[in-house]
Amino acid sequence: MRIFVILYLVLSIQSAHALFGSDYPSDPVAVFDMGVSQLEKRKYKKAVKTFEHFLSKHSNHDLFPKVKVKYGDALYGNENFMKALRVYERSHLESPHNEEGAHTLFRMGECNLKFISKDKGQKHIPYAIAAFERFLTLYPEHIKVEEAKKNILVIKKVEAEYQIEVGNYYFRHKDYCAAFSHFEKVLKLKDYGTYKTVDSYIAKCQQKELCLDELASCEFELREVNSRMK
Repeated sequence: MRIFVILYLVLSIQSAHALFGSDYPSDPVAVFDMGVSQLEKRKYKKAVKTFEHFLSKHSNHDLFPKVKVKYGDALYGNENFMKALRVYERSHLESPHNEEGAHTLFRMGECNLKFISKDKGQKHIPYAIAAFERFLTLYPEHIKVEEAKKNILVIKKVEAEYQIEVGNYYFRHKDYCAAFSHFEKVLKLKDYGTYKTVDSYIAKCQQKELCLDELASCEFELREVNSRMK
């Protein structure tokens, strides 16, 4: 009988625990401090849940904007980069001109950078570059300025290597106009590092079985596309 009473009490306590959410303090500041502590200890999964609890229960609290940023940091630490990116984007739109704004904008660039490599799709490249360049414009005295510049160089290098690889593919398959277009894109990256081999490939495109009229037409089409992109 005593065992059944003990089991009943344990189950009752667990039910009350789940019902009232007593994993978290009732004080919003205490919840915030708990999440920050978890974040600092790199307990990212716990921090994510703690900040989610705050955001769902204390939406009118003064700490709400700061918690959203910390929530993004916890997601980033947990390697959920896409969700973190969305959180940072919303947070930055709401407060772009303070220290948290600088942090969220820089992290937007970092999140996009996580999806960039020579072997992956290139759709995140313009977003990453735009975030870091905007960071340099808005926060020229920030401690992470040099890191932002370095990240831009890394991204440009990846883009150049990708364009060269694709250009080489078309060159091998004798689609010289397509190859020419990819090699030309690399020339636009000259401010971020010169790739001399591209000049020779462009010359080869001109020398191969591509007549001058066709090359001129190809160059004209490229200029038209570039002008529309500006």
